[in-house]
Amino acid sequence: ENSLMELPYHERYCTLKNRLFSKGAVLDERFELVLNHRMQRAGDVWHRILDGDLDYEGLVFRRAADLPTSPLGRLKPRITDDVVILDAYEGEGKHSNRLGGFSVGKFKQGSGQLTKLYDVGGGFTDDERIKFWNEWPLMRGRVIECIGRKRFKSGALRHPNFYRIRDD
Repeated sequence: ENSLMELPYHERYCTLKNRLFSKGAVLDERFELVLNHRMQRAGDVWHRILDGDLDYEGLVFRRAADLPTSPLGRLKPRITDDVVILDAYEGEGKHSNRLGGFSVGKFKQGSGQLTKLYDVGGGFTDDERIKFWNEWPLMRGRVIECIGRKRFKSGALRHPNFYRIRDD
């Protein structure tokens, strides 16, 4: 059989789709057909991702004429969240004796009670880990901005990372 590697993406996709999903074809469980959208629809799909209508992690772009070795374009949502530092925990391994991360929360609407939402352990520089760990008592109650890729129904961010301390 001829290799599909030299064919443009659109031809490879159609060939594989026909071979794997045609009538009478035995579906190999190692393969999954990935949903494709034409570039003309990318804006609509992107807005549906941001609105939460589609449970996609993001978009990957490839021109129809591209070869498998061509670079891909990627676009993922970036959500920011202002949260209050509730607690700190020590790091492990390389981060032993310095900050591992913060437990953070928000005030619950109606009750005014500060409630834990998630832990954030990424996004810190080595210097910030040392500084924040040494200044821990002063950090409690401070507001920080975190960046994530999605917001869960609980209000927590998916893959939260520290971005900055909010001084405003």
